[in-house]
Amino acid sequence: MKLTRKQSVFVDALVGAAKWNATRAAITAGVPKKSAGTVGNKWLKKVHIQQAVARRVARREKQTDLTNEYIDERVRNLAEHAYDEKTQLGAWKELNKVRGRHSVTVNLRDKTFEDLLAESRKEAE
Repeated sequence: MKLTRKQSVFVDALVGAAKWNATRAAITAGVPKKSAGTVGNKWLKKVHIQQAVARRVARREKQTDLTNEYIDERVRNLAEHAYDEKTQLGAWKELNKVRGRHSVTVNLRDKTFEDLLAESRKEAE
């Protein structure tokens, strides 16, 4: 069975901006607020909508994986090859943040990149 236009918008909203809230996704799709909860719940039970959700999630995960790899590569390149120390430090900080390592709060006016790097290494030990 093929999705209607509203159902397609519902699926996009459900896996996107509505963050898995069927009522909000139904409202985004143009369903009146009074009936959005009922309609959203009803649509979630339909097999063709469940299949569309699964396809959209799989597609989004594939795109996100590629995007994350690309972003990591670009930020790593910036961290290693930026012309100024402030940009390098910011790139390293972002890489550490997205990888869940640690966050660094520094005052860049008082220290050089080498000083900050040495302090970071001491903290990691």
